[in-house]
Formats: sequence, structure tokens, C-alpha cells
Amino acid sequence: MSLVRRFQHFFVTAAVLASVLATASASRANPRPRAAPLDAFTLAAWEAADPHGTLDVVVSLDRVASPALEHQLAGLAVWSAAFHHVPAAGLRIPVQQLESLRRVPGVRGVYLDRRLRFDTDDSHRLLNTGPAEWAAGVTGHGVTIAVLDTGVDFTHPDLAPAMRANVKMAALGEGGPVVPLSDVPNSDTSSGHGTHVAGVAAGRGTASEGRHRGIAPGADLVGVGTGEAISIFNVVEGFDWILGHKDQYGIRIVTNSWGTGFAPFDPADPIQVATKTVAAAGIVVLFAMGNDGHEMTMNPYAAAPWVIPVAAGSQAGGVTDFSSGGIEADTLSGAFAGAEVQGDPRRPFHLGLYHPSVTAPGEDIVSTRARSTILPALALSRDAMTLPPADVPWYTTMSGTSMATPEIAGLAALVLEADPGLTPPEVRSVLEVTARPIPGVPFHKQGYGYADASAAVELARSLRDRSPADAGAALDALQAQRDRQVLGGLDHPSTTLAFADPVPGLAAEMSHPVMVPEGSRRLKVVFKGPEDAPLVGSVSNWELTVSDASGRTVDGSAAMTERSPSGATTLDLSLRPQATRPPPAWGTWRLTLRRIMPVGAPVGGPPADDVAPRQTMAMVAAVFGAS
Repeated sequence: MSLVRRFQHFFVTAAVLASVLATASASRANPRPRAAPLDAFTLAAWEAADPHGTLDVVVSLDRVASPALEHQLAGLAVWSAAFHHVPAAGLRIPVQQLESLRRVPGVRGVYLDRRLRFDTDDSHRLLNTGPAEWAAGVTGHGVTIAVLDTGVDFTHPDLAPAMRANVKMAALGEGGPVVPLSDVPNSDTSSGHGTHVAGVAAGRGTASEGRHRGIAPGADLVGVGTGEAISIFNVVEGFDWILGHKDQYGIRIVTNSWGTGFAPFDPADPIQVATKTVAAAGIVVLFAMGNDGHEMTMNPYAAAPWVIPVAAGSQAGGVTDFSSGGIEADTLSGAFAGAEVQGDPRRPFHLGLYHPSVTAPGEDIVSTRARSTILPALALSRDAMTLPPADVPWYTTMSGTSMATPEIAGLAALVLEADPGLTPPEVRSVLEVTARPIPGVPFHKQGYGYADASAAVELARSLRDRSPADAGAALDALQAQRDRQVLGGLDHPSTTLAFADPVPGLAAEMSHPVMVPEGSRRLKVVFKGPEDAPLVGSVSNWELTVSDASGRTVDGSAAMTERSPSGATTLDLSLRPQATRPPPAWGTWRLTLRRIMPVGAPVGGPPADDVAPRQTMAMVAAVFGAS
């Protein structure tokens, strides 16, 4: 049965949306009230599991687990591990005990421990670091950046002087979580991704006579490695470790170049719970936007209002094609702003959740090469053509929002050296109000613009001697001024609606109404469907039909539908009068989505959602009024 929800404040209440969907999905399995919701992946795994089998899950809690709660969780599980600082726990639980777990007091939500993904030397010029580093003498000294990634090779000469600690997080073993490995010289033994990220943020440039130094070459580093088997459990474990050691190592920043595909913001997700806890402890949290390039493909962990989401800039000073986008209609006037998300630290305006804060270089970034790992080895031939021979053993080139994010982590270290008293929301504000707008690039792709290190450091230094109240008031005024400039350049929707439906299988069809009053000049619909099941054999398409109030299909809709490789699709339809088509019937229109299966796809048999995790189709519709 299709679940239909209409929200005029969709991603204002995206948290509500996610909770409603999870709860409604779970209710099909058990209608009793007051059970903690299951995410879509847990529900699908539960329905497909052997009744006598087990599931690995991560639960978010309403508080850090007390001994009594730990004991209660342990009594239901084969093994369990409650975190000491983040209100969450990991469990391997018998399928038959899952319903009991949902009803434990204090459990907010149950999430399958699924795999995540990593979002894979003109940076100093593009970020304008020169005046800050040389004239102001600011290099990030006294600030420690935690790199939560594949690991870090601290045997590299550029990174060894920066090392404060290096730890390898646990994988989920047969008997439970393995104890993290501490004091590991090289924890990046698989891909080299984390080593490259660490060098971008704070590499010393030792092996290149300073040419390939990081953005904050005076900052210290802590490696928090997950390996390639990154999952919800071991990244929450990483955040928990950071909280337990932040004072010992002076950790002020954590950079995250990993994530997953687009989903509505869900504050009960264990990773969102962890990042909120970390930010509340005074640590600046940064996330990569993602590399899917299209509108509505933003990494959901980057959408939290307490983190700094980063877009990837090009070497020409623009935004790369691959950098993921937020949502155009998520503007203040469109009431998408997220103002009701508990703990939202943004002030004084709330320009939505679904956009970057700033843009930083993410194209062809040269940084530190890890030893004997896969990705740098694959790039050897390319590096030999673009780097001096003496640099090839020590450096490699990568592109992605993965690279842009540690650029801003390094910049945040410069800002915190200039004014150590700034809070995480204030650091975000300093970066936003000093960024340089990029002409011709929409706000949901660039955020406030290309980050400017020297302007940010100068502003931070000017705030250092002010009282916290005066500094906050000054930043509020600058943020309000910048927000008004941004809002003045946006095309504001007169109506914004959003819908999300659990996809019922191969023969999927979903239909929703939208009010389009007379004089409307534009209708924009963006939707992102689930990944196709592996047994389908090839990629299916989704067909969107727009019918006006008379039931007639609106001309031009099919021709203006654009589908990205990520699965996000956009319909941007002009409704201005045209001589070549009759005027539409204004009023209640209908948006109908149908799955179109490729030739040769299986007919009959189990629905797609029996062979792949059940996911939702998210859709945003924005109506823009007459000018």
C-alpha cells in the first residue's frame, strides 16, 4: 500500500518525514504503538532473514547508555557494545529479539549496520592562503585535526611531524567488535584515501620543499582509521573515540570524506546523533557533499545544521560537474529551512539544510601518497605525466569532494588559531560570510561561494579580543547581511511540497497532487529513486507524467526531464503562455511516477524489494508564482 504524505515544510520537517516513513514501514510488520522505528534497510533485512539468524544493527538512544541500559541491551543480543560518549550502541541481535529491542525504553531508532562509501596544487592560490600564512603567520599551530577515514600513513615525511595519535577502529568480528589498535604508524593499508586527505589538511610539504604542503601546515593530526570496510558502527565508534580523547590531543576539528546516497535528514540516525554530540562538545565537524553531481544528491550526513558541508571547486574557480547538489527550492521563503530541527545552531537566518556551506578546490589535488596501497598505485602512470619525477614516490593526484573537505578542515584550523574561542557554529559563519560568490552557479551547488582563507583569518583575528557576546552579535550581523544577499539572488517558490513513498516493487506507481494556481510561471520537480535491485539485470527508468486540473498531460514535460547517472531526475517546466500549446487548466494538478522496466527484465517472481533493501522515492515539487 502506497504511503502518501504531503508536506508544505518538507525538509523543515525532514526529520519528521524520516521518522514517519520508518514508523509507517515498521507498522506493517507490527502495528503495536510506541515501538522505536526501523530504518528501511533493517526492515528489509528483517523480512528476508532466517528466523533463527542474527542481524548487525546500530541503535540510537535518548541518552548515553547507563549500566542498566547496557545490561538490558546485552540481554537481548549475541553481543552488544554501547558507546561511552555518543548515545548509541551496536548489537548483533537474534532476529526473534528485534521486536523486543524496539520496545526497550530509551531506544530512539534501529538502523542496519550497512556499508558506507568514500567520496573520492593550486589550492593555496584558489583559497587565498598566502596573506594568512605568510603575512599573519597563521598555519594552524595549536589546533589538532582528526581525520576519520581509511587510515593515515604517518611514516610519510610530510605527516610524521604532525602525528599526535593514530588508531584503527574495530570491525564487527564474529565475537563482537574488535578492540581498536592504537599507536599504529601506518593504518592506511588499503586505498591511500585517508593519507591523501591528511596531507591536504595539514601535510608539511617536507618531501617537496614545501610545494605540496597542506592548507594548515602547522596543525597536528590524529588518524582515526576505519579501513575500506567503513560502516555505520565503526564511524560512530570513531566519533566516540574522538570525544574520549579530544582534551588529550587538543582535537578541535574532524574531517569526514565519506557518506551515502541522498536521503531526507533524519536526526535520529546514529551518525547524526554522533555528529551532533561531537559538535556540542566544541569540535568543528566537516562533511563532503558527495560526488553524484546532480541536484538532490547531497550526502545526508552533510545536511545536519551543526556540520559544515563542502562542495568541490574546479581549478578555474568554479564548481566541478561531479560535486553533489542540494535542493534549489530549499530557501527561507520556501519554508524548507529546518528551523524546527532541535539543536539547530544556525543564526540569525536559516537558509535551509540542503546546500553546501562553502566551496573549496576538489579537482586534481596533489597530496601525500600512502605506501603500497591500491588507489595511488593505479595513478602512477598519470602522476608520472603530471608531477616531477622526484615527487612521484611521495605524492599522488586525486579529485572529489573528499579532497575539498580537508581543504576546509585546514582552513578551519587557521581560523581557530586566529581566534581559539570561536564555537563550531561561529567557525561556519566566519567561513560563509567571507566566501567569494561564484558567478552563474546556483546556491544549492556552491553555497556561499569559494572559501577565502585570508578574509576568514582576518575576520577571526578581529573577533579575538571581543567578548563572546560582542563577537556573536558581530557575526550575526554579517551573516544576516550575507543571507539577504543570497536570498535576493534566488528564485523563490510560492509553494513547496515533498513526498516520499516506499517503492512497492517492479510495477511501481506513485501519484501526488500539487496546487498550481493561475499565473504560475514554473513547475520544478526533482525526484530520487532507490537503487535498482541487482537481479533486475539493467537499470530501470522512472517516467513522470504531469496532468493539469482537467486531466490532460501537460505538454513538454517528457522532453524536459533530465536523469542523472546517480538516479536523480529533474523536470523543470516553463508554464508561461506559448503560442504552440493551449493554456493549461489551473488548479489541482497531479504528478504520477511509474517505473519503466527495460526489455528483458524478469516478469513475475518476487518484487524488487525482496532482493534489495526497501527504499523510498523522495520527490520535491516547487511551484513558482507569476512575476
